Amino acid sequence: MSPCARVVFGAALVALSTLASPAAATADDTFRLDHLELRGNARTRVETIEDLLPRRMPAVYTNDELRELERRVNNLEIFDEVTVTRRGDVLAVKVREKWTLIPNVELSTGNTAEDLRALVGATEYNVLGTANQLSLRAFRAERGWGAGIGYREHEFRRRHWALGVEGGASTASYRFENGSAWNAFRTYEEVTFTSPPIVSPSLNVRAGGFHSYEASYDRILTDVPGRAHSAGTILSVVFNRYEFRDLVPRGLKAEVTAGTGFLSAGDLVQPRHYVEGNAVLAIPVAKYTVLMGRVAFGALTRGNANFSYLVGSIEGVRGLEDNLYRNWLQVFSNVELRQGLPIARRWALQGIVFVDGAVFERFDENGRAADGVAAVSTGIGARLVPTWLASFVLRADVAYLVTPTTRPFVQLGLKQYF
Repeated sequence: MSPCARVVFGAALVALSTLASPAAATADDTFRLDHLELRGNARTRVETIEDLLPRRMPAVYTNDELRELERRVNNLEIFDEVTVTRRGDVLAVKVREKWTLIPNVELSTGNTAEDLRALVGATEYNVLGTANQLSLRAFRAERGWGAGIGYREHEFRRRHWALGVEGGASTASYRFENGSAWNAFRTYEEVTFTSPPIVSPSLNVRAGGFHSYEASYDRILTDVPGRAHSAGTILSVVFNRYEFRDLVPRGLKAEVTAGTGFLSAGDLVQPRHYVEGNAVLAIPVAKYTVLMGRVAFGALTRGNANFSYLVGSIEGVRGLEDNLYRNWLQVFSNVELRQGLPIARRWALQGIVFVDGAVFERFDENGRAADGVAAVSTGIGARLVPTWLASFVLRADVAYLVTPTTRPFVQLGLKQYF
């Protein structure tokens, strides 16, 4: 594990041990609320906010439960101001809505023009006032093209399961240092269900399954199957004590996922098992300053390079070559110190200093474990943050890759790196 990964992972463990569920309330801390008054909403339904409460009104609540409600309302990411108060038996929630039908025009430059990652589409982040998301997209990635559709119910309701559905088709180009290469056509479908809180308000379980079809063609120096179907399960445990804010979020969110499955190609059957996880930790330092850290890991069964992780500058380490490092085992981390500066109503600038690091073990062209690699980069960046838009940031980063090679690197994007 890289040094910065150890730092972020250690901090995440400390935060996980301290961000416990609120203590049990005393009798003096309880009160009855009969109905909810929502102000400032143009599209969001009152029921969407009511579903974030642990019990239906009228009921008895605690101050800790109202603080938890405010955190969950912020985590919907469709408001840039949230205030929760009570007046007698009335729960008053005041919000300022963002514009939530967002044209998605994402761009992340890579090491070559071929490695450009781009996306065009649209996402409605507040479908029919429910805070659920519906997205359509067409994209350029992995030196190929694709399109997809997704519907995802938000995961902050206290009494209901959340449905997630994803599907799409894409092409990709695989290449290896020994000259092996092929092109691929893939389709993918996934369905998941996320539970309401279990054991504590911070824990959820996600379960589901996936299916994919892969057709490999133009194969050079490889024996990967020409056509194959894959299917498998998805099971995740989610810990969330994170509170989203555009400039200064706080808390920890972490997820560990394991799955089992298979690939079938005629008489060939291969296992497709995996375990992976990620954690994001936000530590506020000052009013507009936050220390952000992310660590992600993954391990999967070997035997077919079509079933692999892909780390590079776009996802992993800024400055690392793209579409080359296909791995069966990897850990990467990103640490950013972000300093915000409001410049106008619902607009802000943000400057950052960052360090990225990764260690991974590669596949060869036939899916066998190859060499291990370490990568580190560091740099600075700038952001223009329109807080009135949901999930949209203008980003520019200047990185210097320290290892496995040395090079300067510039990356542009239309969202936070993480």
